[in-house]
This record gives sequence, structure tokens and C-alpha cells, in this order.
Amino acid sequence: MNAPSEDAEIAVVGAGVIGLACALRLAHDGADVVLIDRDAPGRGCSFGNAAHIATELVFPLASPQTLLSAPGLVCGSNSPLRIDPAYGLKAAPWLLRFAKSALPHNYKRGVAALSSLQSIAGEETRNLLQSANAESLLRMDGHLMLVEDARSLRRIERLRQEEKKHGVLSEWMEPADVAGLAPDLTGDIAGAVFYPETGHVLNPYSVCLKLLEAFEQAGGCVIKNEIDQIKTLTPAGFAFEGASGSVKADKVIIAAGAWSHRLAKQLGCNAPLEAERGYHVTAPAYQPKMTKPVSSFERNVIMTPLDEGLRITGFVELAGLEKPARQKNIEKLKSHMQALTPHLDLAGATSWLGHRPTLPDYLPVIGATRKCNNAFFAFGHQHLGLTLAGVTAAMMGDIIKGKTPPVDPAPFSIDRF
Repeated sequence: MNAPSEDAEIAVVGAGVIGLACALRLAHDGADVVLIDRDAPGRGCSFGNAAHIATELVFPLASPQTLLSAPGLVCGSNSPLRIDPAYGLKAAPWLLRFAKSALPHNYKRGVAALSSLQSIAGEETRNLLQSANAESLLRMDGHLMLVEDARSLRRIERLRQEEKKHGVLSEWMEPADVAGLAPDLTGDIAGAVFYPETGHVLNPYSVCLKLLEAFEQAGGCVIKNEIDQIKTLTPAGFAFEGASGSVKADKVIIAAGAWSHRLAKQLGCNAPLEAERGYHVTAPAYQPKMTKPVSSFERNVIMTPLDEGLRITGFVELAGLEKPARQKNIEKLKSHMQALTPHLDLAGATSWLGHRPTLPDYLPVIGATRKCNNAFFAFGHQHLGLTLAGVTAAMMGDIIKGKTPPVDPAPFSIDRF
């Protein structure tokens, strides 16, 4: 990494997969770009995600159905959602905004907006990885969603019909067909939904490293610095002050994940961002017979075969940025993993906690603001950072150049708050 000594045309603050993707796109477009992060690139939330290219997820979690099921979600013993009691009061304003976003008319707009991103997310993921010579890490050959309880079948069929209206293709598979495709899985299932247009990467951290390598080869500069203050300069530009010095740039993209709202506030923008704490367990002893990700409709988890083993991710926990990992969640993930793959060896399994940046309407912030010239934002991608990195980078590249982006950025403006 370079020392914080040179100024740039564009500063990208945040070196997760979103910041890396945006920085690479701009560098390939000929811009002079500096990428700034307090940690090594790719070591935050992007390090331990599910590795799933989840183009099937077109329905924001802020939905009428979520509101109706909220008591069971929060209080159920096997619920994937947990609100830390000590954090509940602090999270209350965000939860109220979430409830408002889940009202039918707002939810309908949210589905339309998220679907617009997902409609080209697969294509732009390929473009992004090709631009970084990382296409060998990508597998766009679908995933399975297991249905373990026959009582879920009606709900599954309703879900598939709703997804179909928004361009999501799926196929129903009987248990015998699932066993032929993924022999490691439990046979105690009612069947599975196969999504042929989704995919996964072999290692999300390796993707970040390839993006970083391509960025530096394109002339980009990487600075390790924890930015705690952004000053707007006269007549134009910004100064970024941190523990390791300062950097100046004409334009800025805030892509700092769950910490982005703190920097956006200094630019006059309110972003009601919450950190969704997500967990993973990775079993390195896994010998791959499963070649596609497998999720569970009832358990709300997903397992992905990686080049370093089998990974399971899950849980949505609101507890802030400082609280340590909850061991009970890790043990639950292990029990889900063992139930879904009964012969799996969990020896040497590792665990991880990351912070997903989530806005109450479950839509990201992408684009400019009326409140500050030459300030741009790319954060709040919740569970979809890897999935939407390519389309976000494509949009930001066009927006900064004053061109029409491939997706209307209006629904993703930070000014909506």
C-alpha cells in the first residue's frame, strides 16, 4: 500500500467489494483514483459473505409479510432475526422507518427499484470479474433452495409465481432429483426450487484481491488510513483527514459500508444506516460433492461450496458495531450445517462475524446528492454487496462522467431520506 502523499481526481473511501468495484471501473475509464480504507482491502464485510450471486432476491425484507410475521421473527426460538435487548432503544428509529418502508405502497416501489438492479446484476458481475481477470472464480450455474417441510409447499408456489412476475426463473425439483445433484444433502426434504440464473464465487476474498490487483495495475493508488473528517474545500474538492495524514481529491465516493453514514453526515446527508450483524461458519474438511449453493427455505441459511471448504451463513442481528460475536449464533449455524449435510466433518471449522450496511427500505444508496457538489455514495447494499457490486460500479462510472447510467438512480438517492 502507498503512503498518503498524493492528491487525486477521485477518492473512494472504503475498500470492500463495492469500493473496489467502483474504483476499478473509474481507473479503467482513465480517472486518477485513490482508494482509502482503515483496513486492508476486502477485509471487512466482503471477506466473509455467502459468496452467492443472489440475483433472485428482488423482494426487500421491508415488506408487509415481514410486518405480519414480526412477533414470531423476533420472539421465536429458531428465528433468524435477533434484536439485542440493550440495543433495542437505539435501533427504534431505524425500526420505525423499516415499518414505514414495509407499507404496501412503499414496498411496491422497493420491489420495482431492487428488480431494476437485479435485472442486469448477473451480466454486470461477469463484466466486473472479466475486467479484473477473475472470471475463473465465477460460477453462474444456479443454486438450490431446499424445502424441508411439505407444509411449506403452498407458500413456495406463491413465492415462485411472484418471482416470475419480476423475471426470476425457477424450476421445481423432486427429492430424487435433488439427491442426484447434491448427494451430500439430507434426504429428508419435500423437494427444492432450482434457480438457474444465480451463481456463486469460489472465494469472495479472492475476488476482492483480484479487483485490488487490477486497480493497482490500472494506476490506482491505495492508502491505509482511517478517515475521521472530511473537509469541503473552496472553491471545490475535499480534504480527507485521518490518523495517517491527509489526502485531497476533487470528487469523493463514500463506500465505507456500515460506517458510511458517519462520513455522509459530514457532507450534509442523513443516512439512517444500521449494521446487520451476519455470521458464517466454514468447514475446511469438506470434500466437494456439492457444486452449487444450497439454501433452506425454513432455516433461512445458505451453504456455499468454496475453494476453502463449505460455508454456511445466516442470521440478522441488530446489536451495533461494537458488541462481540454471539457464540449461540455460531453454534446454531453449526447445527443447521450438520442437519443439512449429515456426514459433514466440522473438524477445524472457523467462524466469523461481519457488519452488513442496511438502510430501512433495504435499498442501497447509489449516486449523487443535491446537498454537496462532487460527492457521491455507494453503500447500504445489505446482503447483496457481492451481487450488486458490478451494477453499482457501472452506474457510478456513468454518473460521475455525466452519462445516463444503465439503471435509473433516482430510487437510490441519498436525498430520499
